[in-house]
Amino acid sequence: ILLLNRVMSQELLASERQVHSMFQRQLQSFVANYKDSNAQKLARAAVPLAELTIRAQKARNKKSDSNLDIRDHLFLEVLRWFKLEFFNWVDMLPCERCSGHTVNRGSLEPSSEDVRFGAHRVENHYCNTCNTSTRFPRYNDPSKLLESRRGRCGEWANCFTLISVALGFETRYVLDQTDHVWCEVFCKSLSRWVHADPCENAFDKPLLYERGWKKRLSYIFAFSDVELIDVSWRYSTDQTSLLARRVKYREFVLRQIILRLNEGLRSSLGQDKCEELDKRLVREYVEFLNNSFGEKESSISDYQGRTTGSIAWRMVRGELGDAECSGASRAISPAEHDYEKGYFELKYCPVDDCYADSSGRTLPGWSSLASKSQNLTRKEEFDWKMVYLCRIDGTVEGSISWHFVIDPNAKIDEVKIRFGAQAFHSGSITVSACIGDTCYRIRTDTEITCLADIAPDVNEITVSAILRGGDGDNAFQHAQLFRQSLLEKDVFPLNVRISFKK
Repeated sequence: ILLLNRVMSQELLASERQVHSMFQRQLQSFVANYKDSNAQKLARAAVPLAELTIRAQKARNKKSDSNLDIRDHLFLEVLRWFKLEFFNWVDMLPCERCSGHTVNRGSLEPSSEDVRFGAHRVENHYCNTCNTSTRFPRYNDPSKLLESRRGRCGEWANCFTLISVALGFETRYVLDQTDHVWCEVFCKSLSRWVHADPCENAFDKPLLYERGWKKRLSYIFAFSDVELIDVSWRYSTDQTSLLARRVKYREFVLRQIILRLNEGLRSSLGQDKCEELDKRLVREYVEFLNNSFGEKESSISDYQGRTTGSIAWRMVRGELGDAECSGASRAISPAEHDYEKGYFELKYCPVDDCYADSSGRTLPGWSSLASKSQNLTRKEEFDWKMVYLCRIDGTVEGSISWHFVIDPNAKIDEVKIRFGAQAFHSGSITVSACIGDTCYRIRTDTEITCLADIAPDVNEITVSAILRGGDGDNAFQHAQLFRQSLLEKDVFPLNVRISFKK
């Protein structure tokens, strides 16, 4: 037992020395990567700031009751632009010779140019068709990432942090030791630090990882040029379980390491700045204690699984959440005032991945209102800038349905359905609407299908789609629902309107 305790103590000491060194490296790299004036100049040149400012003003005018000011809306537009228009996610690069599919064959020797830009690891994406290796250097220099504009979450957070700092936003780089990175920005209108994930275009959704991705969080640290903070508590409501998983370092030692590093950072700051940081830190600790920040209440928008990366990659990491395999049956019912005004309307926008109804209510997540779904996923094509629902890779059939239940005292006058869908090659899509015992085929172009002469005793409607077929390795993509440009907002390829008789 004494020997075991000695070994465990040595392991703890080694882990604590390692985390201390890691903290020092991260703090030094924040200054080197993000505070460099030349890097900031390159970042500002890459951002269409005038256009994004116009978008921000329009967004603010639409949401006059928002607590966010114009700078916050500008940050949201930069976040969205970075995700949809600037940076690209990489699972596997296409073959540089034949443009075919590649597989990961380990690593290649980095060149001097790779090392110069921080790429000490180069992935070997190998094409079995033409026996060619395509190099994927994992650059760690955000200035180089402004040029390459591709990578996974590390590259995304790295490049976005530089852009955010260069535009004058107070920004932290956030490291989750369960293998993810993102940012936080200080929101002056809310007087607090706010979660911002460029990979997911997610703002102020701190429960995204615990409740959406189903991650078992432990240690999450935020770095800037003036402070290092343990922010783990912002990202969890089950803090008892989180604390039980924090066994890698002794808590009092971790606190001392962070305290001493912050003392060193503050030694070069003026008294006013130190007092400002103290006030913010007190408010932040109060937030951690009260769980009163962001969307800590049970908001469905926090619960979606990860959207970036292939299905297989997300499945291996356990970050799919519940959205890909929804089997729970649920019904959609109009509110009382919908009957009073004579109609109920439900529509879905794949760009925002959000439903909206005629009462102004919104609900994120394509599966959140589906009565049933099988083998479907939402896919974003960053090369073509398109988004749609399709089958999960490797499945032969996918399906989804929405079930509407109408008050028996109301009488349905007519049902209008717009259902956008596209099939390619041998892919096929069958869309139907069953009103009571009668089923109808629904058009899948931009035209509206109008269904009238409905029996007076009918009070249930089910709209369904079945996706099949396709050719080759990409067969799962050859039947697509709601295909739409990522640059289009406020467009709803699914629209169901149910009118009631007076």
